[in-house]
Amino acid sequence: TGLQACALPICGQDLFFDQTTKCAECHSGQTTTDGKMHDVGTSDRKLNTPSLQGLYYTAPYLHDGSAGNLFDVLEHTAETMGKTNQLTDEQKGDLVAFLLTL
Repeated sequence: TGLQACALPICGQDLFFDQTTKCAECHSGQTTTDGKMHDVGTSDRKLNTPSLQGLYYTAPYLHDGSAGNLFDVLEHTAETMGKTNQLTDEQKGDLVAFLLTL
């Protein structure tokens, strides 16, 4: 993305709203959800976009609890929920730091 890692939530916020990662396309608005059903490739059915508010308190993640932490979420869904496969480990850390502030 051209964005640099900086180990601060503000850098993760930049990544979250970046047009390349596309996180904010579905996790939008004040409630961080578009309220729509999407095929995200992790299930045999469409799933409602969950709000990201309170992520710090809600592990494990994904619809089936298969992701123990947010790094696992980014790995499991690198091309199906947004696009994070191009991010460095440091950038993923920045993104996770931001997500945990929601």
